[in-house]
Amino acid sequence: MDVVAHLISMPWSPIDCPSIQTGCLKAYLDEVFAGQLVVRSYSPFYSIFYRLWKQECFDRFQDFAEYGENIYFLLYARRFGLPQVKFDSAEARGFCDSLNGLGLAKGKVTSTFLAELEEATVGYIDSVIGPRLVEDVTNVIGFTLNFDQVYSSFFCARYLKDKFPEHRLVFVFGGASAALHEVLALAKLLEIEGYCVVGEGEKKCELIVRGLMKGGGGLAGISGLLNTLDDNSGVAITADLFKTQFPSLEKLPTPAYSEFFSEARKESGTRRSYDKALSRISLPVEGTRGCFAHCDFCGLNYLWKGFRKRPPEKVFRDVTALVDSHGTNSLRFVDNVCDTWAEGFADRLIAQRLRFPAFMELRAHHPEHFWTKLALSGANRIQIGIEAISPPLLAKIGKGTRVIQNIMVHKYFRELGIHSCANLITHHPRSTLEDVEETMRIAELISHLEGFGLSPFTLIPGSPLYEQLDTAIRQKLKPNLSVEAVEKLDGFLIGYGLRLPEQMALPRPIHKAWDFFRVWYAQFQKSSPQTFLTVSPLADGAALIKDGRYGPVQEIVLRSDEAQVYSLGHRGLAARYIAEEIGQPLGSVTEILDDLTVRKLMLKTEDYYLSLAIRPRADLVRNYERMV
Repeated sequence: MDVVAHLISMPWSPIDCPSIQTGCLKAYLDEVFAGQLVVRSYSPFYSIFYRLWKQECFDRFQDFAEYGENIYFLLYARRFGLPQVKFDSAEARGFCDSLNGLGLAKGKVTSTFLAELEEATVGYIDSVIGPRLVEDVTNVIGFTLNFDQVYSSFFCARYLKDKFPEHRLVFVFGGASAALHEVLALAKLLEIEGYCVVGEGEKKCELIVRGLMKGGGGLAGISGLLNTLDDNSGVAITADLFKTQFPSLEKLPTPAYSEFFSEARKESGTRRSYDKALSRISLPVEGTRGCFAHCDFCGLNYLWKGFRKRPPEKVFRDVTALVDSHGTNSLRFVDNVCDTWAEGFADRLIAQRLRFPAFMELRAHHPEHFWTKLALSGANRIQIGIEAISPPLLAKIGKGTRVIQNIMVHKYFRELGIHSCANLITHHPRSTLEDVEETMRIAELISHLEGFGLSPFTLIPGSPLYEQLDTAIRQKLKPNLSVEAVEKLDGFLIGYGLRLPEQMALPRPIHKAWDFFRVWYAQFQKSSPQTFLTVSPLADGAALIKDGRYGPVQEIVLRSDEAQVYSLGHRGLAARYIAEEIGQPLGSVTEILDDLTVRKLMLKTEDYYLSLAIRPRADLVRNYERMV
């Protein structure tokens, strides 16, 4: 039986980069079928918003993306209705009002906006996807469901089914959200006929296509493939789901993004408009899948088994091929951890005098020269997964790093000109009042560094904390919605995180303390936007510190042993290591360290000391050059 594959990424995927999910799937299917299968991919997540807002789409997108699934839920309900629920326009307006009342985003969910978004969505489907569906063959239509793409994908699937009843359409849904119990239940409730892929997608998609080419009889034997009309409430993540997972990533083809850039060029209309759009777009690349850490809050890897990595030369090959093909060198690495290949990749860039702006996620255990090398290769946005700056809480989370490392690298980023995309988790269910107090103490000390994003703890399916709950408790968990659902909408509104069960709820005093911290930190950030703390060398080994964190600027000169101790303190060392390095008694060095700590020029946490003042970038570059 003839088969054509259509790979679609709907909103709210970020619009400033192609979809790596559809890009990887297309590249893999093109390779394994070698001309025997037509594979098309589509980027409505970008084109819909470009049609709405043109060049403003990159900024206005985020004004509405914070509403998550709720907006396309409204569009689905307005156009197709909900089973056994009368969803009239008055109720829709009331739901919109409740969304707007949360102050989630700058964009207002008005009836005019919803009408414009629906028109742009339908217009895209009619003009781009519909004409490419082929009669008298099986059209496999794959949707990537990552976080807030569920309702938009269901909207598209339902629209295509109603619009093309004479076509053979097989809908396949994959991605992180496709395995969520609430999404599986929703697909059945809405009677979205198709299949959900649980686990890594490439090999499963290949088997689906081969099964359909044989007439469809082979689909029943594919592990991790669920019929959306079945009762999937008892589905569990078992070893059987990983039978089709790649044991190695080395032979993966370079992702195929040509369709995205062709579509972006067409939507732009003129070369000048396209160049402006291109300046906001990054290339997504992966060097690993999975993670070697086991943070208690993280559920990103429950659909993958183990940690798999590519060598740096393979990552470099993909990157240079993509840059040469698409005319932008801005990179977004989608790995949970880039640590295994990042340094080797940077070595290759530096050796060839290349400098590619890049976003990476890394861990904080690397030394100064590692981060300097990444900066010299172009890395300009890095997330090191700080999560907590209270040592007991960080240990409970299971990061495997120390607070001193987190703050030290956070400081390196300020010195090197790297944007730190670091978050702190508030309201963690294992936190204490002492954790809140320590978080506030350190936050106040480092007002001269880049601020943290604050993320309230959310229980994520597949995370270690989630897996520790009894099955009966997990089955009763409700989505952690941004808006309270009226009773008749229970089961229709979905959210990626889950509400905490009673046994995980924080005691009220700790919850209130975190609430206070969030308000305090927001005000603190506003009141200290231009604070600074710098250090520069003087003659005879002395150092000049200028402290503008607490009112009038103070100038402090450190001489002799003080200056030596402070210089070594940039490495976040324990007192005994500093004493050994400068050849002074431990007691004398500890006395200097404690004095500098009292003067708030150093941070002490556990048994480690960190000099807080910002050095000139050139100093770090010279340190690196001396090593190489």
